Amino acid sequence: MDALDLRIMERVARLNQHQKENLIRYIDLAERDEPAQLTMGEWLEEARAFRAELEQKYGKDHYFDSLEVLDEIREERLNDLMGSV
Repeated sequence: MDALDLRIMERVARLNQHQKENLIRYIDLAERDEPAQLTMGEWLEEARAFRAELEQKYGKDHYFDSLEVLDEIREERLNDLMGSV
């Protein structure tokens, strides 16, 4: 057992029952949601497809600034929320 394992055990020992249950749920989710590893070629293929999708939607010479990205995210989230009501 290394120093990190000991630190983790010490910290867990200080948690109350509710916190320990939350920690177990978090670990379960983290193990389940672990994404599959992509090869560099797979990642590049996905990136190119995403870029083509953006070019089709916004045009070849369009560049996003951070405010546009935030506005788009907010709009999509609002649509999600309104659709779930």
